[in-house]
Amino acid sequence: MVNVLLLGAAGVAGRAALTALTSEGHPVTVWDNQRLPVGVPVAGGPISVDLVGGFDAVVDLRPSCELPDRGVADLVSTCIAAGVPRLIRGSVTCGYADGGDGYVAADRTVRDAVGGLAWAMAVERQVADFTAAGGAGVVLRFGKSYGPDDVATWRMLNLARRGWCLLPGRAGAWHSAIHTADVGTAVEAALRARAGIWDVADSEPLRRADLVQVLASVVGRPTLRRPPRWLAAAAGASSMGRSHRVCSTEFRAETGWAPSVPSRRDGLPVVARQLSFPCADTSVRS
Repeated sequence: MVNVLLLGAAGVAGRAALTALTSEGHPVTVWDNQRLPVGVPVAGGPISVDLVGGFDAVVDLRPSCELPDRGVADLVSTCIAAGVPRLIRGSVTCGYADGGDGYVAADRTVRDAVGGLAWAMAVERQVADFTAAGGAGVVLRFGKSYGPDDVATWRMLNLARRGWCLLPGRAGAWHSAIHTADVGTAVEAALRARAGIWDVADSEPLRRADLVQVLASVVGRPTLRRPPRWLAAAAGASSMGRSHRVCSTEFRAETGWAPSVPSRRDGLPVVARQLSFPCADTSVRS
């Protein structure tokens, strides 16, 4: 078993990771600056050598909006000073350049994290510094997460019920996602991964046109309206509109991980029912 310090346990990803880690028997201590889970050991105070020392792994799933200006640089230097063997940090796949119809991958696709995604490139560099110092720094680049406890998912379904899908980008552009429960199991699997950057998403990326139809079927509409073409074209210049066809083959081969929810065709109808949105079918596979 791996003794884990979990940062960001109050967030969606943190709660999922806490569930997965404790389900596998790993002792977990949580550290967060807001709502803390009940029934698990809680660490307080600032991030320090005394805080992180003695843990086998530190998992940082704090949302980007909660990171300090220096990203995770202070956490990295503290873990190095304390001799922590492993540091796992969550990141995102949407910082990739547009991949067209091809698969994007950490080892062969350029990162172009513009604007609000600059934090992702910064924290990835900082985790690489941890590895360079002799530790095992693991970055998990997640697809867009969705699930019953994710506010953005509720908003997406609510808009779909009103007849809209506001996801920008070309109809043929790819979009990759991961169920929040599988975010948690991927974090647990990362305890067994080599140092490096790993892409983590479900088994079936969807073209935006197909995702629109999945959402429409979930809420019982024949189709959904999308943003005007001029707005979609403008968004195409940002990460939100790019084509990202993410493949997790390398991470699965490395760790034995596999998503429990292979596709949004399966997952979104279940999530809709969990959130009390109308959905007649258990899946919307064509």
